[in-house]
Amino acid sequence: MNEAVTVQDRHAQSARSSLLPSGEMKRGFAPAIGLAVISAALIAMFTNTERWQGHWVSTVGQLHTIGILLTGPIAAAGACWLGGRERRRGLGELRSSMPRSVLMQTIGASAPAVAWPVGGYFVAAAVVLVSTWPYATVDSPPLMLIAADLASMAALSMAGFALGQLISWRLAAPSLAVLVYAILGSTAFFGDGFFSQLSPTVSHYGLWDRPVWWYGPVFFVWMAGIACTILLLAGRRRGLALAPLAAAAGAAVLLVNSGDDVWRLNPETSALVCANGKPKVCVTELHSEQLLGVEAAIEQTYAKLEGVPDLPEQWSENPTYKFGDVIAPEKRVLNLGFGEASVNPTMGREVTEPGRYLQEIAQELAYGNCQGGKWTYPPQSSAVVEWLAGSPDTSVTYYGARPKGIDLTVAWLEGTSESERNAWLNQYFDAVEKCDAKQVPTS
Repeated sequence: MNEAVTVQDRHAQSARSSLLPSGEMKRGFAPAIGLAVISAALIAMFTNTERWQGHWVSTVGQLHTIGILLTGPIAAAGACWLGGRERRRGLGELRSSMPRSVLMQTIGASAPAVAWPVGGYFVAAAVVLVSTWPYATVDSPPLMLIAADLASMAALSMAGFALGQLISWRLAAPSLAVLVYAILGSTAFFGDGFFSQLSPTVSHYGLWDRPVWWYGPVFFVWMAGIACTILLLAGRRRGLALAPLAAAAGAAVLLVNSGDDVWRLNPETSALVCANGKPKVCVTELHSEQLLGVEAAIEQTYAKLEGVPDLPEQWSENPTYKFGDVIAPEKRVLNLGFGEASVNPTMGREVTEPGRYLQEIAQELAYGNCQGGKWTYPPQSSAVVEWLAGSPDTSVTYYGARPKGIDLTVAWLEGTSESERNAWLNQYFDAVEKCDAKQVPTS
C-alpha cells in the first residue's frame, strides 16, 4: 500500500515538475525539435551553396524559402505532439488547480514548443549568415527578413500546439506536418496572388533586388500577430486577442496590396563597373571582382573573330533582365549574363569555369537579342557557338542529339580560309541582328 502511494506521489511530483517551463526546456521532446530544425535547415542550405553563398539577398531569400519550407512542418508537428501530450496526461486539469492565470499557464505550457523551434532556426540562420560573410563583397543582409522568419516559426509552432490540445487523433502531428509542407510548398513555388504574398515561404529571385525598409517589419507583425492571437485565445483572453488579430489583418492587407512592389532594384549592387578595354565590358558591383575574368573571356572570343566587322562594341550585365523578357535589339550592345556555375560566388574573384563561361559568351554572340519571331535557332547557330567556345553547344545537347548539320558547319569554319570564314560570319551576324533565320547563310 505504501509502495503504491509512493509511486503515485512520484507520478504527481513528475507531472508538477513538468509544469515548470525550465524543466521542459532542458529535457524531453522539445529540445529534439530544436535540433531537428537546425539539422534540416543546415542540410537544405549547404547542399546547394552555389545558389546563395556570396550574395546577402540570395542567402536570406534561400533561407526564407527553403529553410521555412523544411523546418516549418517540423516545428508545427513537434508542437502538435507536445500539445497532444498535455491533453493526454491531463496536465490542463492539474494546472487549473494552480493559482496562476490560464494565460500564464498557457504561456508556460507552450514555451518549450515555441522556443526550441524558434531558437533552432535562429542558430541555423546565424551559421548561414556567418558562412556568407567572407564572400559577400557588397551590401548587407536584410536582417528583418530573418526576424520575420522567426515570427513565422513561432506562429507555426503556436498553431501546432493549440491544435494538439484540441485534436485527440494520434496521427494529428504527422498529418499536420504533411499539410503544412503542402501549403508552404504550393505557395512558395506555384502560388500567385493573395495566398502567396502572405505565405512565410513567399519567394523572390533577384540578385540585385532588396526589399523596401518596411517589408520585414510588416511581415513580422503579420506572423507575430497570428502567434499572439492563438496564444491569447488558448489563454481565454478573447478580448485581448482582438488587438494582435487587428494588427495581423492590417499587415496582411498591406502585403497583399503591395505585391512584388516591395522589392526594388538596389543601387549598391546594380551600379555598373566597366573595364577600359575594347570591346567595353561592364558588370554590376555585385560581380565587380569577376570583371577581369569576364573581360578575358570576351577578348579570347573576339580574337577568333578578328576581321569580322560590326561586332558588338559593348557587353553589359543587365540587372533588370528577367527570364522570358523580350530585349529590344541593340546593334552595339549585348546583354552579359552569368550562368549558375560560371561565376561561383564562393570563389569571389574569378570565373571558376572558364570553358563554360566561354560557351555562354559564344551563345550570347551567336543568338544575339533574338527571341521568337522569325528566329528559329538554325543549326548554324550551334555551330558558331561550338567553333567559338571549342566545346559542343549545351543548349542543343541538353535537349537531345545534335543535328548532323552542326558538325559539317563546324568543320567548314575550321577548314576554310580566313577571308571566306569572315565573309560568312559577317552575313551570319547580319541575320542575327535582324533576327531573321532565313537570312542565315549555308556553309
